Amino acid sequence: MGKETWGNNPVSAVVRVAIPVLAGTISLFLIAVLPGAGVAQGTFGDTNVRLYTLSGNVSLQGHGYTTNRSVNRREPLGALTTANLSYSVLGFRSGLSFRYSTDDSRLRQSMNEIGFSGSWRWISVAAGDVSPNHSRFGMSGTRIRGGEIRLSPGLLRFEAGVGQANRAVDFETGTGLRQPSFERWIYATKIGYGSTSGSYFNLSGLYGRDIAGSIRFPDDPDLMPPGIPVPSPAENLSLTPDFQVSLFNRAFRLGAETTFSAFSRDTRSPALDASDSGAPGWIIDLFRPRVSTRVSFAGQAHTELNIDPFQLRVGYERIQPGFESIGQRQMRDDQQLWTFQPRLYLFGNRFSIDSSVRIGRDNLLGNRLFTQKRQDISLNTRTQITGSFSLGAGFSLFDNRTEATSDSPDVPELSQRQLSRMFQLQPVLMLFSGNISHSIAMAGVYQQLDARLPSNYQERNSGSSTITSMLTYTLGLPSGLSLNSSLNGLWGEAAGSDFTAYGITLGSGFSFFDRSLTLNLSGGYSQNSFTRPTMEGPGITTTSRQVNGNIMASYRITTTNSLRLNLRSMSNFADTGGPPAFSEFDVRLQYQHNF
Repeated sequence: MGKETWGNNPVSAVVRVAIPVLAGTISLFLIAVLPGAGVAQGTFGDTNVRLYTLSGNVSLQGHGYTTNRSVNRREPLGALTTANLSYSVLGFRSGLSFRYSTDDSRLRQSMNEIGFSGSWRWISVAAGDVSPNHSRFGMSGTRIRGGEIRLSPGLLRFEAGVGQANRAVDFETGTGLRQPSFERWIYATKIGYGSTSGSYFNLSGLYGRDIAGSIRFPDDPDLMPPGIPVPSPAENLSLTPDFQVSLFNRAFRLGAETTFSAFSRDTRSPALDASDSGAPGWIIDLFRPRVSTRVSFAGQAHTELNIDPFQLRVGYERIQPGFESIGQRQMRDDQQLWTFQPRLYLFGNRFSIDSSVRIGRDNLLGNRLFTQKRQDISLNTRTQITGSFSLGAGFSLFDNRTEATSDSPDVPELSQRQLSRMFQLQPVLMLFSGNISHSIAMAGVYQQLDARLPSNYQERNSGSSTITSMLTYTLGLPSGLSLNSSLNGLWGEAAGSDFTAYGITLGSGFSFFDRSLTLNLSGGYSQNSFTRPTMEGPGITTTSRQVNGNIMASYRITTTNSLRLNLRSMSNFADTGGPPAFSEFDVRLQYQHNF
Protein backbone atom coordinates (compact mmCIF):
# COMPACT_ATOMS: atom_id res chain seq x y z
CA MET A 1 0.00 0.00 0.00
CA GLY A 2 1.17 3.53 -0.67
CA LYS A 3 1.44 6.29 1.86
CA GLU A 4 -1.71 8.07 2.90
CA THR A 5 -1.86 11.64 1.64
CA TRP A 6 -4.27 14.50 1.82
CA GLY A 7 -5.44 13.78 -1.69
CA ASN A 8 -6.58 10.21 -1.02
CA ASN A 9 -8.16 10.96 2.36
CA PRO A 10 -11.78 11.76 1.35
CA VAL A 11 -13.03 12.59 4.85
CA SER A 12 -10.40 15.25 5.49
CA ALA A 13 -10.89 16.69 2.02
CA VAL A 14 -14.63 17.12 2.57
CA VAL A 15 -14.10 18.73 5.98
CA ARG A 16 -11.40 21.09 4.70
CA VAL A 17 -13.40 22.32 1.70
CA ALA A 18 -17.06 22.10 2.70
CA ILE A 19 -16.99 23.83 6.08
CA PRO A 20 -15.34 27.13 5.01
CA VAL A 21 -17.49 27.33 1.86
CA LEU A 22 -20.69 26.71 3.79
CA ALA A 23 -19.76 29.10 6.60
CA GLY A 24 -18.82 31.89 4.21
CA THR A 25 -22.00 31.46 2.15
CA ILE A 26 -24.25 31.61 5.21
CA SER A 27 -22.33 34.63 6.57
CA LEU A 28 -22.86 36.65 3.40
CA PHE A 29 -26.51 35.60 3.17
CA LEU A 30 -27.32 36.61 6.75
CA ILE A 31 -25.55 39.95 6.55
CA ALA A 32 -27.44 40.75 3.35
CA VAL A 33 -30.99 39.72 4.21
CA LEU A 34 -31.43 39.73 8.01
CA PRO A 35 -31.95 43.17 9.58
CA GLY A 36 -32.55 44.04 13.20
CA ALA A 37 -30.79 43.65 16.51
CA GLY A 38 -30.33 40.38 18.31
CA VAL A 39 -32.56 38.47 15.87
CA ALA A 40 -33.86 35.10 17.12
CA GLN A 41 -36.63 32.72 16.17
CA GLY A 42 -38.47 29.98 18.05
CA THR A 43 -37.45 26.34 18.16
CA PHE A 44 -38.70 23.43 16.07
CA GLY A 45 -41.05 21.07 17.93
CA ASP A 46 -39.40 19.28 20.84
CA THR A 47 -35.88 20.29 19.79
CA ASN A 48 -33.78 23.25 20.86
CA VAL A 49 -32.88 24.04 17.24
CA ARG A 50 -33.81 27.59 16.16
CA LEU A 51 -34.50 28.70 12.61
CA TYR A 52 -31.83 31.39 12.93
CA THR A 53 -30.17 33.74 15.40
CA LEU A 54 -27.98 36.73 14.67
CA SER A 55 -25.98 38.96 17.01
CA GLY A 56 -22.76 40.93 17.02
CA ASN A 57 -21.20 44.37 17.27
CA VAL A 58 -19.27 46.96 15.27
CA SER A 59 -16.74 49.26 16.94
CA LEU A 60 -14.91 52.36 15.67
CA GLN A 61 -12.08 53.85 17.73
CA GLY A 62 -9.72 56.77 17.29
CA HIS A 63 -6.80 57.40 19.62
CA GLY A 64 -4.00 59.87 20.15
CA TYR A 65 -0.77 59.55 22.10
CA THR A 66 2.02 61.92 23.05
CA THR A 67 5.09 61.68 25.26
CA ASN A 68 8.37 63.46 25.92
CA ARG A 69 10.32 60.22 25.80
CA SER A 70 13.02 59.88 23.18
CA VAL A 71 11.12 56.96 21.61
CA ASN A 72 7.32 56.75 21.28
CA ARG A 73 5.70 53.50 22.39
CA ARG A 74 3.06 53.92 19.67
CA GLU A 75 2.10 56.19 16.80
CA PRO A 76 0.80 59.68 17.73
CA LEU A 77 -2.51 59.12 15.92
CA GLY A 78 -4.30 55.91 15.08
CA ALA A 79 -7.59 54.20 14.43
CA LEU A 80 -9.05 50.79 15.10
CA THR A 81 -12.08 49.14 13.52
CA THR A 82 -13.51 45.83 14.71
CA ALA A 83 -16.59 43.82 13.79
CA ASN A 84 -17.84 40.58 15.33
CA LEU A 85 -20.70 38.46 14.04
CA SER A 86 -22.17 35.26 15.45
CA TYR A 87 -25.12 33.45 13.96
CA SER A 88 -26.88 30.11 13.75
CA VAL A 89 -29.14 28.63 11.09
CA LEU A 90 -31.05 25.42 11.85
CA GLY A 91 -28.55 24.70 14.62
CA PHE A 92 -25.50 25.55 12.50
CA ARG A 93 -23.53 28.14 14.43
CA SER A 94 -20.57 30.16 13.29
CA GLY A 95 -18.87 33.49 13.71
CA LEU A 96 -16.80 36.05 11.88
CA SER A 97 -14.36 38.62 13.23
CA PHE A 98 -12.80 41.60 11.47
CA ARG A 99 -10.05 43.87 12.76
CA TYR A 100 -8.15 46.70 11.13
CA SER A 101 -5.60 48.77 13.01
CA THR A 102 -3.45 51.60 11.69
CA ASP A 103 -0.83 50.99 14.39
CA ASP A 104 0.89 48.39 12.21
CA SER A 105 -1.10 48.74 8.96
CA ARG A 106 -2.03 45.07 9.12
CA LEU A 107 -5.39 43.56 8.19
CA ARG A 108 -6.45 40.51 10.15
CA GLN A 109 -9.58 38.56 9.35
CA SER A 110 -10.34 35.12 10.76
CA MET A 111 -13.19 32.70 11.37
CA ASN A 112 -13.55 32.31 15.15
CA GLU A 113 -15.44 29.07 15.33
CA ILE A 114 -17.65 27.00 13.10
CA GLY A 115 -19.98 24.26 14.18
CA PHE A 116 -23.41 22.69 14.13
CA SER A 117 -25.26 21.53 17.22
CA GLY A 118 -28.74 20.31 17.94
CA SER A 119 -30.61 18.03 20.30
CA TRP A 120 -33.88 16.15 20.48
CA ARG A 121 -34.86 14.59 23.79
CA TRP A 122 -31.89 12.33 24.69
CA ILE A 123 -30.02 12.76 21.39
CA SER A 124 -27.39 15.48 20.88
CA VAL A 125 -25.20 15.98 17.83
CA ALA A 126 -22.47 18.48 17.04
CA ALA A 127 -20.23 19.06 14.04
CA GLY A 128 -17.42 21.45 13.26
CA ASP A 129 -15.23 22.46 16.20
CA VAL A 130 -15.97 20.04 19.04
CA SER A 131 -14.14 19.09 22.26
CA PRO A 132 -15.09 15.59 23.48
CA ASN A 133 -14.24 15.01 27.13
CA HIS A 134 -14.34 11.31 27.91
CA SER A 135 -11.62 10.76 30.53
CA ARG A 136 -8.89 12.48 32.52
CA PHE A 137 -5.92 10.93 30.71
CA GLY A 138 -7.49 9.79 27.42
CA MET A 139 -9.72 12.07 25.36
CA SER A 140 -9.72 15.10 27.63
CA GLY A 141 -11.28 18.10 25.89
CA THR A 142 -8.86 18.35 22.96
CA ARG A 143 -10.46 20.44 20.22
CA ILE A 144 -10.96 18.61 16.94
CA ARG A 145 -12.64 19.61 13.70
CA GLY A 146 -15.14 16.90 12.96
CA GLY A 147 -18.27 15.65 14.72
CA GLU A 148 -19.64 14.34 18.00
CA ILE A 149 -22.80 12.49 19.07
CA ARG A 150 -24.18 11.95 22.58
CA LEU A 151 -27.02 9.56 23.47
CA SER A 152 -28.41 9.45 27.02
CA PRO A 153 -31.59 7.32 27.23
CA GLY A 154 -32.23 7.07 30.96
CA LEU A 155 -29.13 5.91 32.83
CA LEU A 156 -27.40 4.70 29.66
CA ARG A 157 -24.83 6.92 27.94
CA PHE A 158 -23.04 6.68 24.63
CA GLU A 159 -20.66 9.26 23.20
CA ALA A 160 -18.52 9.23 20.08
CA GLY A 161 -16.34 11.80 18.39
CA VAL A 162 -14.13 11.90 15.31
CA GLY A 163 -12.15 14.72 13.76
CA GLN A 164 -8.89 16.34 12.79
CA ALA A 165 -6.76 17.44 15.75
CA ASN A 166 -3.81 18.91 13.81
CA ARG A 167 -3.52 20.10 10.27
CA ALA A 168 -0.41 19.33 8.26
CA VAL A 169 2.34 21.96 8.55
CA ASP A 170 5.19 21.64 6.03
CA PHE A 171 8.81 22.57 6.57
CA GLU A 172 9.72 26.22 6.09
CA THR A 173 13.02 26.14 4.27
CA GLY A 174 15.50 28.86 5.07
CA THR A 175 13.79 30.57 8.01
CA GLY A 176 12.68 27.74 10.29
CA LEU A 177 9.98 29.89 11.84
CA ARG A 178 7.40 27.16 12.32
CA GLN A 179 7.38 23.67 13.75
CA PRO A 180 6.37 21.08 11.12
CA SER A 181 3.71 18.56 12.12
CA PHE A 182 1.73 15.75 10.55
CA GLU A 183 -1.98 15.82 9.96
CA ARG A 184 -3.53 14.09 13.00
CA TRP A 185 -6.92 12.40 13.35
CA ILE A 186 -8.62 11.22 16.53
CA TYR A 187 -11.45 8.70 16.97
CA ALA A 188 -12.94 8.46 20.48
CA THR A 189 -15.92 6.72 22.05
CA LYS A 190 -17.42 6.22 25.49
CA ILE A 191 -20.19 4.03 26.89
CA GLY A 192 -21.51 4.13 30.44
CA TYR A 193 -24.33 3.45 32.84
CA GLY A 194 -25.44 5.33 35.95
CA SER A 195 -25.75 8.85 37.33
CA THR A 196 -22.76 11.17 36.95
CA SER A 197 -23.45 12.63 40.43
CA GLY A 198 -24.00 9.20 42.02
CA SER A 199 -22.87 5.69 41.10
CA TYR A 200 -21.74 4.93 37.56
CA PHE A 201 -19.40 2.88 35.37
CA ASN A 202 -17.85 4.07 32.11
CA LEU A 203 -15.59 2.55 29.49
CA SER A 204 -13.94 4.84 26.95
CA GLY A 205 -11.50 4.27 24.14
CA LEU A 206 -9.33 6.43 21.90
CA TYR A 207 -7.49 5.82 18.67
CA GLY A 208 -5.35 8.51 17.09
CA ARG A 209 -2.80 8.56 14.31
CA ASP A 210 -0.72 10.87 12.18
CA ILE A 211 -1.00 10.70 8.38
CA ALA A 212 2.56 9.78 7.38
CA GLY A 213 2.40 11.33 3.90
CA SER A 214 0.72 14.59 4.90
CA ILE A 215 3.92 16.69 4.96
CA ARG A 216 6.78 16.93 2.47
CA PHE A 217 10.40 16.56 3.51
CA PRO A 218 13.12 18.47 1.63
CA ASP A 219 14.92 16.27 -0.90
CA ASP A 220 18.25 17.76 0.13
CA PRO A 221 19.01 17.23 3.87
CA ASP A 222 21.03 20.47 3.82
CA LEU A 223 17.79 22.37 3.24
CA MET A 224 16.38 21.21 6.58
CA PRO A 225 15.85 24.25 8.87
CA PRO A 226 18.56 24.36 11.55
CA GLY A 227 17.42 23.68 15.10
CA ILE A 228 14.03 22.27 14.05
CA PRO A 229 13.53 18.62 15.09
CA VAL A 230 12.27 16.25 12.41
CA PRO A 231 8.82 14.95 13.46
CA SER A 232 7.79 11.30 13.32
CA PRO A 233 4.23 10.08 12.63
CA ALA A 234 2.74 8.73 15.86
CA GLU A 235 -0.10 6.35 16.66
CA ASN A 236 -1.97 5.77 19.91
CA LEU A 237 -4.56 3.32 21.23
CA SER A 238 -5.90 3.68 24.78
CA LEU A 239 -8.64 2.18 26.93
CA THR A 240 -10.05 3.80 30.09
CA PRO A 241 -12.40 2.19 32.63
CA ASP A 242 -13.69 4.47 35.38
CA PHE A 243 -16.31 4.09 38.10
CA GLN A 244 -17.80 5.74 41.16
CA VAL A 245 -19.83 4.24 44.01
CA SER A 246 -22.12 6.54 46.01
CA LEU A 247 -23.58 5.35 49.34
CA PHE A 248 -25.73 6.70 52.18
CA ASN A 249 -27.52 9.35 50.13
CA ARG A 250 -24.21 10.53 48.61
CA ALA A 251 -22.57 11.00 52.00
CA PHE A 252 -19.76 8.66 50.92
CA ARG A 253 -18.23 8.30 47.47
CA LEU A 254 -15.43 6.17 46.12
CA GLY A 255 -14.15 6.28 42.55
CA ALA A 256 -11.20 5.45 40.32
CA GLU A 257 -10.06 5.84 36.72
CA THR A 258 -7.16 4.23 34.84
CA THR A 259 -6.00 4.76 31.27
CA PHE A 260 -3.93 2.07 29.57
CA SER A 261 -2.10 3.51 26.58
CA ALA A 262 -0.10 1.92 23.76
CA PHE A 263 1.85 4.67 21.98
CA SER A 264 4.02 4.29 18.86
CA ARG A 265 6.33 7.24 18.39
CA ASP A 266 7.12 6.33 14.76
CA THR A 267 4.73 4.30 12.61
CA ARG A 268 7.54 3.84 10.08
CA SER A 269 9.53 1.69 12.53
CA PRO A 270 9.53 -2.12 12.02
CA ALA A 271 6.41 -3.99 13.12
CA LEU A 272 6.56 -6.69 15.80
CA ASP A 273 5.06 -10.17 15.65
CA ALA A 274 1.94 -10.03 17.85
CA SER A 275 0.46 -13.41 16.93
CA ASP A 276 1.22 -14.85 20.38
CA SER A 277 0.05 -11.80 22.33
CA GLY A 278 -3.48 -13.12 22.84
CA ALA A 279 -5.01 -9.85 21.62
CA PRO A 280 -8.01 -10.04 19.25
CA GLY A 281 -7.13 -9.91 15.59
CA TRP A 282 -9.14 -6.76 14.92
CA ILE A 283 -7.13 -4.88 17.56
CA ILE A 284 -3.84 -5.96 15.97
CA ASP A 285 -5.16 -4.89 12.56
CA LEU A 286 -6.14 -1.50 14.02
CA PHE A 287 -2.97 -0.92 16.04
CA ARG A 288 0.09 -2.95 15.07
CA PRO A 289 2.85 -3.01 17.74
CA ARG A 290 6.19 -1.69 16.54
CA VAL A 291 9.72 -1.28 17.77
CA SER A 292 8.84 2.28 18.89
CA THR A 293 5.69 1.18 20.78
CA ARG A 294 5.55 1.69 24.54
CA VAL A 295 2.73 0.58 26.85
CA SER A 296 2.10 2.51 30.06
CA PHE A 297 -0.73 3.71 32.27
CA ALA A 298 -1.99 6.69 34.26
CA GLY A 299 -4.73 6.72 36.84
CA GLN A 300 -6.41 8.47 39.70
CA ALA A 301 -8.61 7.51 42.64
CA HIS A 302 -10.68 9.53 45.09
CA THR A 303 -12.90 9.15 48.11
CA GLU A 304 -15.28 11.75 49.55
CA LEU A 305 -17.01 12.03 52.90
CA ASN A 306 -19.81 14.56 53.39
CA ILE A 307 -21.34 14.56 56.87
CA ASP A 308 -22.64 17.98 57.83
CA PRO A 309 -20.78 20.10 58.93
CA PHE A 310 -17.63 18.21 57.84
CA GLN A 311 -16.36 17.41 54.35
CA LEU A 312 -13.26 15.47 53.33
CA ARG A 313 -11.83 14.55 49.95
CA VAL A 314 -8.76 12.35 49.52
CA GLY A 315 -7.26 11.84 46.07
CA TYR A 316 -4.35 10.00 44.52
CA GLU A 317 -2.93 10.46 41.03
CA ARG A 318 -0.13 8.55 39.33
CA ILE A 319 1.31 8.98 35.83
CA GLN A 320 3.81 6.29 34.96
CA PRO A 321 7.13 7.18 33.29
CA GLY A 322 6.78 7.16 29.53
CA PHE A 323 3.00 7.61 29.49
CA GLU A 324 1.77 9.45 26.39
CA SER A 325 -1.69 10.13 25.00
CA ILE A 326 -2.76 11.79 21.76
CA GLY A 327 -5.89 13.00 23.60
CA GLN A 328 -3.70 15.32 25.71
CA ARG A 329 -2.03 18.39 24.26
CA GLN A 330 0.54 18.49 27.05
CA MET A 331 1.21 16.11 29.92
CA ARG A 332 4.13 15.60 32.28
CA ASP A 333 4.80 11.94 32.99
CA ASP A 334 6.60 10.29 35.93
CA GLN A 335 4.44 12.06 38.54
CA GLN A 336 2.65 11.07 41.73
CA LEU A 337 0.35 13.29 43.80
CA TRP A 338 -1.61 12.84 47.03
CA THR A 339 -4.28 15.41 47.96
CA PHE A 340 -6.18 15.91 51.24
CA GLN A 341 -8.93 18.55 51.39
CA PRO A 342 -10.87 18.78 54.68
CA ARG A 343 -13.54 21.46 55.21
CA LEU A 344 -15.50 22.42 58.32
CA TYR A 345 -18.54 24.74 58.61
CA LEU A 346 -19.86 25.78 62.04
CA PHE A 347 -22.47 28.10 63.57
CA GLY A 348 -24.71 28.21 60.53
CA ASN A 349 -21.75 28.72 58.15
CA ARG A 350 -20.64 31.80 60.09
CA PHE A 351 -17.28 30.13 60.69
CA SER A 352 -15.44 28.02 58.12
CA ILE A 353 -12.09 26.28 57.85
CA ASP A 354 -10.86 25.23 54.43
CA SER A 355 -7.52 23.46 54.09
CA SER A 356 -5.56 21.60 51.46
CA VAL A 357 -2.49 19.36 51.57
CA ARG A 358 -0.78 18.28 48.35
CA ILE A 359 2.23 15.94 48.40
CA GLY A 360 3.93 15.08 45.12
CA ARG A 361 7.10 13.55 43.75
CA ASP A 362 8.65 12.24 40.55
CA ASN A 363 11.27 9.56 39.76
CA LEU A 364 8.73 6.83 40.51
CA LEU A 365 11.00 4.03 39.29
CA GLY A 366 14.12 5.40 40.99
CA ASN A 367 16.17 5.41 37.79
CA ARG A 368 16.99 9.11 37.71
CA LEU A 369 19.91 10.94 39.29
CA PHE A 370 17.66 12.99 41.57
CA THR A 371 14.10 13.07 42.90
CA GLN A 372 11.95 16.17 43.16
CA LYS A 373 9.53 16.27 46.10
CA ARG A 374 6.84 18.90 46.66
CA GLN A 375 4.60 19.81 49.56
CA ASP A 376 1.89 22.44 49.25
CA ILE A 377 -0.12 23.18 52.41
CA SER A 378 -2.76 25.88 52.83
CA LEU A 379 -5.21 26.78 55.59
CA ASN A 380 -7.90 29.48 55.26
CA THR A 381 -10.55 30.58 57.75
CA ARG A 382 -13.48 32.97 57.46
CA THR A 383 -15.49 34.26 60.42
CA GLN A 384 -18.64 36.37 60.19
CA ILE A 385 -18.32 37.98 63.62
CA THR A 386 -21.31 40.31 63.22
CA GLY A 387 -23.70 41.15 60.43
CA SER A 388 -21.34 43.88 59.24
CA PHE A 389 -17.88 42.63 60.22
CA SER A 390 -16.00 39.58 58.93
CA LEU A 391 -12.45 38.40 59.41
CA GLY A 392 -10.41 36.15 57.15
CA ALA A 393 -7.02 34.62 57.81
CA GLY A 394 -4.78 32.25 55.93
CA PHE A 395 -1.49 30.42 55.94
CA SER A 396 0.29 28.64 53.10
CA LEU A 397 3.54 26.72 52.84
CA PHE A 398 5.30 25.49 49.73
CA ASP A 399 8.32 23.21 50.07
CA ASN A 400 10.18 22.07 46.95
CA ARG A 401 13.14 19.73 47.38
CA THR A 402 15.54 18.10 44.94
CA GLU A 403 17.32 15.13 46.49
CA ALA A 404 20.11 13.08 44.94
CA THR A 405 19.52 9.33 44.75
CA SER A 406 21.94 6.75 46.14
CA ASP A 407 23.15 5.89 42.62
CA SER A 408 23.87 9.49 41.63
CA PRO A 409 27.43 10.87 41.60
CA ASP A 410 28.65 13.07 44.43
CA VAL A 411 27.37 16.34 42.97
CA PRO A 412 26.14 18.77 45.66
CA GLU A 413 24.16 20.78 43.09
CA LEU A 414 21.70 17.88 42.78
CA SER A 415 20.36 18.59 46.29
CA GLN A 416 18.46 21.87 46.52
CA ARG A 417 15.54 23.26 48.49
CA GLN A 418 13.14 26.20 48.17
CA LEU A 419 10.78 26.98 51.04
CA SER A 420 8.04 29.63 50.96
CA ARG A 421 5.73 30.64 53.82
CA MET A 422 2.91 33.19 53.68
CA PHE A 423 0.56 34.60 56.33
CA GLN A 424 -2.42 36.82 55.54
CA LEU A 425 -5.15 38.67 57.44
CA GLN A 426 -8.25 40.26 55.84
CA PRO A 427 -10.83 42.16 57.96
CA VAL A 428 -13.87 43.65 56.18
CA LEU A 429 -16.43 46.09 57.61
CA MET A 430 -19.72 46.90 55.83
CA LEU A 431 -22.01 49.65 57.20
CA PHE A 432 -25.42 50.73 55.91
CA SER A 433 -27.34 53.86 56.88
CA GLY A 434 -30.52 54.06 54.86
CA ASN A 435 -29.45 54.15 51.21
CA ILE A 436 -25.86 55.08 52.10
CA SER A 437 -23.25 52.32 52.21
CA HIS A 438 -19.73 52.28 53.64
CA SER A 439 -17.17 49.57 52.94
CA ILE A 440 -13.79 49.34 54.68
CA ALA A 441 -11.44 46.50 53.82
CA MET A 442 -7.91 45.78 54.98
CA ALA A 443 -5.38 43.16 53.94
CA GLY A 444 -1.98 42.29 55.34
CA VAL A 445 0.38 39.69 53.90
CA TYR A 446 3.77 38.52 55.14
CA GLN A 447 5.81 36.25 52.87
CA GLN A 448 9.18 34.62 53.49
CA LEU A 449 11.24 32.72 50.93
CA ASP A 450 14.35 30.65 51.70
CA ALA A 451 16.53 28.86 49.15
CA ARG A 452 19.43 26.48 49.78
CA LEU A 453 21.73 25.98 46.79
CA PRO A 454 24.80 23.85 47.68
CA SER A 455 27.88 23.60 45.46
CA ASN A 456 31.38 22.12 45.55
CA TYR A 457 32.74 25.32 47.03
CA GLN A 458 30.15 26.29 49.63
CA GLU A 459 26.45 26.16 50.40
CA ARG A 460 24.83 29.34 49.17
CA ASN A 461 21.69 30.38 51.01
CA SER A 462 19.45 33.15 49.77
CA GLY A 463 16.08 34.41 50.81
CA SER A 464 13.68 37.30 50.95
CA SER A 465 10.89 38.61 53.13
CA THR A 466 8.13 41.05 52.25
CA ILE A 467 5.24 42.73 54.04
CA THR A 468 2.31 43.95 51.95
CA SER A 469 -0.62 45.97 53.30
CA MET A 470 -3.69 47.57 51.76
CA LEU A 471 -6.58 49.68 53.04
CA THR A 472 -9.61 50.58 50.90
CA TYR A 473 -12.71 52.67 51.59
CA THR A 474 -15.80 52.96 49.39
CA LEU A 475 -18.81 55.25 49.88
CA GLY A 476 -22.03 54.75 47.92
CA LEU A 477 -24.79 57.42 47.86
CA PRO A 478 -28.39 57.04 46.61
CA SER A 479 -27.85 59.82 44.08
CA GLY A 480 -25.53 57.53 42.12
CA LEU A 481 -22.36 59.19 43.40
CA SER A 482 -19.62 56.86 44.62
CA LEU A 483 -16.28 57.70 46.24
CA ASN A 484 -13.38 55.32 46.71
CA SER A 485 -9.85 55.51 48.04
CA SER A 486 -7.04 53.10 48.74
CA LEU A 487 -3.67 53.05 50.47
CA ASN A 488 -1.04 50.37 49.86
CA GLY A 489 2.47 49.72 51.05
CA LEU A 490 5.26 47.22 50.49
CA TRP A 491 8.38 46.66 52.58
CA GLY A 492 10.95 43.94 52.02
CA GLU A 493 14.52 42.77 51.75
CA ALA A 494 16.32 40.28 49.53
CA ALA A 495 20.02 39.39 49.18
CA GLY A 496 21.05 42.30 51.40
CA SER A 497 18.98 44.84 49.48
CA ASP A 498 16.01 46.75 50.89
CA PHE A 499 13.01 47.97 48.94
CA THR A 500 9.89 49.95 49.83
CA ALA A 501 6.87 51.13 47.89
CA TYR A 502 3.69 52.93 48.84
CA GLY A 503 0.86 54.63 47.02
CA ILE A 504 -2.52 56.31 47.31
CA THR A 505 -5.44 56.30 44.89
CA LEU A 506 -8.59 58.46 44.92
CA GLY A 507 -11.58 57.98 42.66
CA SER A 508 -15.17 59.04 42.11
CA GLY A 509 -18.03 57.97 39.86
CA PHE A 510 -21.40 59.50 39.02
CA SER A 511 -24.33 58.69 36.72
CA PHE A 512 -26.51 61.27 34.94
CA PHE A 513 -29.72 61.22 32.90
CA ASP A 514 -31.18 58.02 34.33
CA ARG A 515 -27.73 56.34 34.19
CA SER A 516 -27.37 56.98 30.46
CA LEU A 517 -24.17 58.96 31.11
CA THR A 518 -21.52 57.60 33.47
CA LEU A 519 -18.45 59.59 34.53
CA ASN A 520 -15.49 58.14 36.45
CA LEU A 521 -12.47 60.09 37.71
CA SER A 522 -9.39 58.67 39.40
CA GLY A 523 -5.88 59.75 40.31
CA GLY A 524 -2.96 58.25 42.13
CA TYR A 525 0.50 58.83 43.54
CA SER A 526 3.19 56.22 44.25
CA GLN A 527 6.82 56.16 45.30
CA ASN A 528 9.40 53.38 45.05
CA SER A 529 12.76 53.10 46.77
CA PHE A 530 15.46 50.45 46.35
CA THR A 531 18.75 50.26 48.28
CA ARG A 532 21.46 47.83 47.24
CA PRO A 533 24.73 47.20 49.12
CA THR A 534 28.18 48.08 47.77
CA MET A 535 31.68 46.86 48.51
CA GLU A 536 32.99 50.37 49.17
CA GLY A 537 30.63 51.40 51.97
CA PRO A 538 27.11 52.84 52.18
CA GLY A 539 24.53 51.36 49.88
CA ILE A 540 23.16 53.04 46.77
CA THR A 541 19.53 54.13 46.92
CA THR A 542 17.33 54.56 43.86
CA THR A 543 14.05 56.48 44.23
CA SER A 544 11.31 57.31 41.75
CA ARG A 545 7.80 58.79 41.95
CA GLN A 546 4.77 58.39 39.69
CA VAL A 547 1.61 60.46 39.30
CA ASN A 548 -1.27 59.23 37.17
CA GLY A 549 -4.79 60.33 36.31
CA ASN A 550 -7.70 58.81 34.41
CA ILE A 551 -11.04 60.14 33.14
CA MET A 552 -13.60 57.82 31.58
CA ALA A 553 -17.01 58.86 30.27
CA SER A 554 -19.59 56.51 28.77
CA TYR A 555 -22.83 57.61 27.12
CA ARG A 556 -25.59 55.20 26.08
CA ILE A 557 -27.12 56.86 23.01
CA THR A 558 -29.74 54.14 22.48
CA THR A 559 -30.15 50.58 23.73
CA THR A 560 -27.80 49.40 20.96
CA ASN A 561 -25.43 52.37 20.53
CA SER A 562 -22.85 53.72 22.96
CA LEU A 563 -20.02 56.24 23.00
CA ARG A 564 -16.97 56.05 25.28
CA LEU A 565 -14.18 58.55 25.98
CA ASN A 566 -11.03 57.70 27.93
CA LEU A 567 -8.27 60.15 28.93
CA ARG A 568 -5.13 58.85 30.66
CA SER A 569 -1.96 60.58 31.82
CA MET A 570 1.15 59.43 33.67
CA SER A 571 4.28 61.23 34.84
CA ASN A 572 7.43 59.64 36.23
CA PHE A 573 9.91 61.64 38.32
CA ALA A 574 13.43 60.29 38.98
CA ASP A 575 14.77 61.60 42.28
CA THR A 576 18.05 59.70 42.75
CA GLY A 577 19.53 57.21 40.33
CA GLY A 578 16.22 56.06 38.93
CA PRO A 579 15.06 55.80 35.33
CA PRO A 580 14.82 59.05 33.36
CA ALA A 581 11.80 61.24 33.99
CA PHE A 582 9.04 61.24 31.42
CA SER A 583 5.35 61.97 30.96
CA GLU A 584 2.78 60.61 28.53
CA PHE A 585 -0.83 61.29 27.61
CA ASP A 586 -3.32 59.03 25.85
CA VAL A 587 -6.87 59.73 24.60
CA ARG A 588 -9.34 57.24 23.09
CA LEU A 589 -12.80 57.79 21.62
CA GLN A 590 -14.88 54.71 20.78
CA TYR A 591 -18.29 54.20 19.21
CA GLN A 592 -19.96 50.77 19.39
CA HIS A 593 -23.14 49.42 17.84
CA ASN A 594 -24.64 46.14 19.03
CA PHE A 595 -27.15 44.16 17.01
